[in-house]
Amino acid sequence: MEQMFIMKRILVPFTNHTEDMEMVILTDILARAGCEIIRASITTDPVVLQYGTRVLPDRSFAEIREDDFDLIAIPGGWNGVQVLDKDPDLNFILQRFKSKNLTIAAICSAPNLLRRHGFFEKMEPFTAHPDSLDFAKGGTPKTESSVVETNSLITGRSAGHTVDWALALVERLFGKEKRLEVYKSLAYVNKESLPVE
Repeated sequence: MEQMFIMKRILVPFTNHTEDMEMVILTDILARAGCEIIRASITTDPVVLQYGTRVLPDRSFAEIREDDFDLIAIPGGWNGVQVLDKDPDLNFILQRFKSKNLTIAAICSAPNLLRRHGFFEKMEPFTAHPDSLDFAKGGTPKTESSVVETNSLITGRSAGHTVDWALALVERLFGKEKRLEVYKSLAYVNKESLPVE
């Protein structure tokens, strides 16, 4: 009997200076897995990413109801993360997700946004761009790792690890079989990105 596919809804917060690769690769891989992706920003005005990619937000943070989403995935980019860190609407959404123990993912400098707002206990591991660690306190950095999963938090190291991070999100949402299917569709060769048996 064929298994019923349930679409997952993903919130991707971003702003001017969000890192291009992390934004584009993330949304591409999640779309390949069958997710509905809502790109949200401070306003619905066009956004220019760190290296010039232009993206039109689907919604503003003020329009978001956190109950509508299965996962939040936050791309990095140092200047963009500092803007997101100060946005009260996004921080409210993140705290609501945390209170419900829903999955929050962040990559590059974005895990530090979560650290600044108390998402990591002192000994809980995370990964992030090594140059961004002074931005916040909390947690135990494992910057040699591409991806670190700690309870409902999934962190990625940097732009060069975006494929591995996004595939980890696919597995969290749909399981190992879907992760392998998407991995193969990319013709990607990295044994560390295969599902662990």
